[in-house]
Amino acid sequence: MVNWLHLKIIGYDPAIVEEREEIVTANGIIEVPRLKIKKISVGDMEAENVDVIVHDIPEMAGIKGLLGLSFIKNFRTVIGFKKGFLEIT
Repeated sequence: MVNWLHLKIIGYDPAIVEEREEIVTANGIIEVPRLKIKKISVGDMEAENVDVIVHDIPEMAGIKGLLGLSFIKNFRTVIGFKKGFLEIT
């Protein structure tokens, strides 16, 4: 999940995107823009043509964004639930 401001800064305008996706929030089901971005990098990992949904998470949640399967499916991913880690290579 990517927020509106970050997308506007890099040249995307979620307000004019026609494709929408329904997501479930604490307040119910809402529709949010869905678009494909040319490239996204997390650390030294980079993926191209990644589908993202756009939704601003409330600041008080303490979450900067959500890394979804549309990004991590491009890499080998290990989730260590018991030890609390995510390894993407």
